[in-house]
Amino acid sequence: MSWLVRKLKGEVSGTKKFAKKCELAFREMDHDGSGTLDKTELHLAVLLVYDRLNAAHRAGGHVYPPTRGQIKAVCDAVAKGADGVLTLDEFMEFMDVLCKDASDGVVLSVLKTFAVLPVFAAGVARAVRRCAKNVDYEMRKTMGLAPAVYAGLARVVVGKLPAPFGDGQRRY
Repeated sequence: MSWLVRKLKGEVSGTKKFAKKCELAFREMDHDGSGTLDKTELHLAVLLVYDRLNAAHRAGGHVYPPTRGQIKAVCDAVAKGADGVLTLDEFMEFMDVLCKDASDGVVLSVLKTFAVLPVFAAGVARAVRRCAKNVDYEMRKTMGLAPAVYAGLARVVVGKLPAPFGDGQRRY
C-alpha cells in the first residue's frame, strides 16, 4: 500500500527504479575506479540522475537539479569520512536525502488542471461580471468566447503563482 501512496504523491526517491538510476550513475561517474566519488564526480553524478529523472517523468514538468552549495551541504551531512568522498552506500543515502522532495509532478499537474485552474477561472469570471458588465455581455454574445477568455486569464494568473502551482522554478 505504501507504493500506492508514494506513486500518488509522485515521490521518486526510495524506489527500486530510483536506486537503480543512482547506482548506474555512480558506476558511470566513478572514472578512476576507486569505488568512491570525489566532489567533481559527485556533482556530475547528481546532474546525471536529475537528467534521467527528467527524461523519465516528462508529464510532471522539469525537476530542477540542486545547486553546488546544496550538494555540498548534503554531502557534508552524509559523508562518514573526513576525506570528502562518498562510497556507493553513502551516495545512495545522499541521493535519497537530496531527492526526498523531488516528484514526478503528475498528481500536482492533475490537481492544477482540474482543481486550481477552474477555481481561478470562476473567480476571474465573477470579477469581470462585477467590474465590467458590458465586457462580459459582449463576450457572452459570441458563443464560447467568455469561458475561453476566463480560462486563459486564469492560466496566466496561476502561472504567476509560486511553485508547485505556478510556472516558477520548482524542486519537485
